[in-house]
Amino acid sequence: MKNKLKKISMILILVLTLQNILALGISPGRITVTPDRLDENFNITVFNSEHKETDILISCRGDLKEKIILSKNKIHFLSNQSSKVFSFRLDIKKMNKSKDSQGEIIINELNNAKSNVRLAVTTQIILKLSDSSNFTKEKIKKKTTLNNALILNSLIIIVLLIILFIISKKFIH
Repeated sequence: MKNKLKKISMILILVLTLQNILALGISPGRITVTPDRLDENFNITVFNSEHKETDILISCRGDLKEKIILSKNKIHFLSNQSSKVFSFRLDIKKMNKSKDSQGEIIINELNNAKSNVRLAVTTQIILKLSDSSNFTKEKIKKKTTLNNALILNSLIIIVLLIILFIISKKFIH
């Protein structure tokens, strides 16, 4: 009986603790950007699992701090909103074309009157541009051209086989 009460108490404490820990979330936790994705806009979802009215501040840090362009730097959640999406892109003009870099997008819950605690979560941004990467634009162009040539050659071979099959049928009958 004591063991059951102990287990129930532990579960209750865990549930009550998790409720405060999981107040704010972010997805995805990491984004890797390769040269073929430099022009993309990337979406990030912020989760308000407590369903409370709050303000969120969005900022950046790391090597990519000056290169990350955010669609917004503040989000306001109403109590009935569980998630919101914002986007970012990278400023290509400010890039060192051969250097891998890292940065983070930081989501901070702003202080409210009830608490002095500031909760923050991050998304890691990894920029892979080095020559050792398999994703340089020249390699992608060559690979695409090679794939197109292989597809065309395969189609020609298939058509020739069909023609040979038809011709052989006529001579057999």
